[in-house]
Amino acid sequence: MFAGPGSAAYGFDPRELSGLADWLKGDAGIVLDSNLNVQRWIDQSGNGFDATQATAGSRPSYNASDATWAGKPSLGFTGTQYLRNTSINLPQPTTMVVFCSTPAALGTSWNIVDGVTSRQLLQLNANGDWNMYAGSQQNSSLTQHGVCAVVANFNGASSAIFVNSSTINGSPGNVGTNALTGLDIGSSGGTFGLVGSVAEVLVYSRTLSPAEVSAVLGYGRNRYGQPWS
Repeated sequence: MFAGPGSAAYGFDPRELSGLADWLKGDAGIVLDSNLNVQRWIDQSGNGFDATQATAGSRPSYNASDATWAGKPSLGFTGTQYLRNTSINLPQPTTMVVFCSTPAALGTSWNIVDGVTSRQLLQLNANGDWNMYAGSQQNSSLTQHGVCAVVANFNGASSAIFVNSSTINGSPGNVGTNALTGLDIGSSGGTFGLVGSVAEVLVYSRTLSPAEVSAVLGYGRNRYGQPWS
């Protein structure tokens, strides 16, 4: 087992699964500006895919001890903030893992993570459904809100999404074949922005099996005190 920061204590380290391309977590690699907002989120995978924001007004806030996340840190978004990496470039298949919190009442679509020049989008739409897009937007009909663990396998017609459980698998259909080129966290370049918080983001350069999804959710369950399985 890897003894990386904040991981061994939870019985699993995300680096135990091959293909970890980007790993952003609230208790490591946070660089704050003078207003205590996040200007850089340093990639813990070792690949250098840091997420940054040069515009002060577009930086998410930082909560060093968030009760929603069992006292762990999180980044706060109010609709216009986002962090961006422009160098990540991964063809499908890929997997995005996001630990995020959203209110129950939506009223608008929120783009939680998205590509920049070639899009792989994970969205919670205005109806409360989790959507995926990689050239063709598809609805999963999964409607969990609040504190969520979302695992999205982008793999063309074989794409799948898991929300809070390795056995609740939304099969959204063919989401398209776009690569992931660049990565926005919190909105799509400042539009359709999340109102809520993000505690951790992981990107893998392959799909995760249900057993691997279960391992990742178990890590999140132990780390954040949530009933994910």
